[in-house]
Amino acid sequence: MPKKNIALTFLSDIKKDRNTGAVAQTPFDNVPGEPTCSTNESALRYLLDKLDGATLERIFVLASKRIREQKVDATDLQGREITHLEYFRERMEKFILDMDACMPPESVYPYDEDSPLEKSLESVAEVAELIQKMVAENPDDEIVLHVDLTGGMRSVNMMMLDIVRLIEYSDVKIGHLLYSKYNGKTGIVEELGDIYHLFQLIAGAEEFVSFGSAKAIKKYFAGKAQSPALTRLIAAMDNFAEELKLCHYGELKKAIDELREALDGFDKTENIQDTLMARLIGRIKADYHDLISRDFDDLAVIRWCLSKGYLQQALTLYTERVPEYLGEHGLIKQTAKEAKRLDDAAGKDSWKRNKWYYLLNVLSPKPNDKLLRAYFRLIKEDALNGMKNRDKEFDFVGWLKRTSDFFDKNRLQSNNMELLEKQINLLATLHRNPKLLLNLEQNKETLKPLRKIIGRISVHLRLAESEFARLKVLRKYVQNEATIEELSDIFPTFKLYDEMTVKYPNAARQYALMEEGTFSATIDKSDFLSLIDGYVQLKNERNHSNHALHGVGEFSDAESLRACMETQIAKINDAIRQANHA
Repeated sequence: MPKKNIALTFLSDIKKDRNTGAVAQTPFDNVPGEPTCSTNESALRYLLDKLDGATLERIFVLASKRIREQKVDATDLQGREITHLEYFRERMEKFILDMDACMPPESVYPYDEDSPLEKSLESVAEVAELIQKMVAENPDDEIVLHVDLTGGMRSVNMMMLDIVRLIEYSDVKIGHLLYSKYNGKTGIVEELGDIYHLFQLIAGAEEFVSFGSAKAIKKYFAGKAQSPALTRLIAAMDNFAEELKLCHYGELKKAIDELREALDGFDKTENIQDTLMARLIGRIKADYHDLISRDFDDLAVIRWCLSKGYLQQALTLYTERVPEYLGEHGLIKQTAKEAKRLDDAAGKDSWKRNKWYYLLNVLSPKPNDKLLRAYFRLIKEDALNGMKNRDKEFDFVGWLKRTSDFFDKNRLQSNNMELLEKQINLLATLHRNPKLLLNLEQNKETLKPLRKIIGRISVHLRLAESEFARLKVLRKYVQNEATIEELSDIFPTFKLYDEMTVKYPNAARQYALMEEGTFSATIDKSDFLSLIDGYVQLKNERNHSNHALHGVGEFSDAESLRACMETQIAKINDAIRQANHA
């Protein structure tokens, strides 16, 4: 990529020799050739020498009203009326062949030295815009900005640095930062890059403190001499930042331990980089206090992620770690028999999930065979038998009433009543019009509610030639051949339904496990179910966001999600205190 060098300078006025009245000339120890006639000339000539034959494509100049309009009345000008700006251009023509191209009128910014602070801030933005415009006009070039920080009033240096920072964020590389220093007889141009780069170090520390990222601080120390302790600390910070992005629990825990040890073990040496880093250690320790001052605590890590805006990491850790946190902190109790059942089931889990996670997210309540048999009688006998006479309309309303009474009597609720109604209606339709079974592909959409049955017996259906034979195959399978497990996979079954499931709908499965005796809570049942309801709500949100589902999710914005997680964490801590004092 071609490189283009540009420079930014704030012009100083031209000084006169007190004795001769001519323009003062000053030799600079590290500027070759003739003495210089302005402080800005010394910096730019030094820069040209450092560029080793490369040219300056553009010089951007900030010029005050005095520089732009006041004439230089030096004796050696022999009465020529020339402004300080024109004199600077005239001098630089000796060292730059095409000053018209290098410093066109549009690259001179008229700065008002008497302007208020607000106007100075506007000037910063406007000068940055001038430079950014050139960058935009040269998209295929690498632009390197060099800056002369010598001229102007005391406040100008800060303004120039502000411009540099703005330009740097525009992906422009910063080259030499120069300051012309005069000691009374000669001068020297000093490089201020190391001092300027302290901004990067401070910004890097702030980035790590605020966002858990070590990118800037790692960039600052790259290539600099480091003590073993500093090298270890930077590596620990970088490793923590990377593991936080990936959110692998075991590796993140290890990374936090390493960060704690590296921070505690850092002891500055005489190395200047150690000295600088030592000034930042206190702030980092203070902001990471909840992570590094105690044994690893899941909720502390989640809370830290929330405080730094890492909502996705907080959500992932919450989903994966809260079940074990509840179990390990004594909120879940089991009999020896049920504990063994859970251990055996979790031990067979191909994903090797923790047993408490398995309990609260995977394990299903034991099927109630008596209720299942009674439920499927409503389908196998009540519904199908009621459809035998094709000349008589099936009493769907009566069947629906008997099914509803069954659910109410046994504190149950259908898992999908809408689908169940569609399935029963379709069975009634097939008894009236079995020809629909003759062309399974053509009637695919109509037969959709019973697609699982049709898929399982499709071979037998195709072997039956008439529509009545096919209807008989379907009836026989449902009434005589399908097991309870197979029917449960075809027809929506039911779940426990009472005041608890209404109040905590997300915790219905866990409530059913508690009711059947798989486990109990060491705190009030309602309080425990409230925790689980919130946990499942957040787990569902994590699943929705991981799959980038459009228009799905219970939280309208990040703030409501953060508030919910903070509330849930507070409730978990209260529950643990309650359990410990029970």
